[in-house]
Amino acid sequence: MASMPQAQLVEFLSGSHVQLGEINLCAASIMTDFLAAPERQVLTECVSDTPALGFVLPDGTMTGE
Repeated sequence: MASMPQAQLVEFLSGSHVQLGEINLCAASIMTDFLAAPERQVLTECVSDTPALGFVLPDGTMTGE
C-alpha cells in the first residue's frame, strides 16, 4: 500500500470479495465516506452487523441453508 498512502483495508469476514455487488449497504457507506474524505479513518462499526450472505449453488439452493 506504499503507492496508495491513503488506502484503508476493511475486512468483511462473511460473504464474497464482491461486497458492493452483493448490495452491501455497509460497504457502500464505507466506500462513500472514504471517497468524500480519504484523509479520515473510515467508520467500520457496521461491518460486524453485516449478515452473512450465501452463494447460490448449481442446484439452486443457497450455502448455509
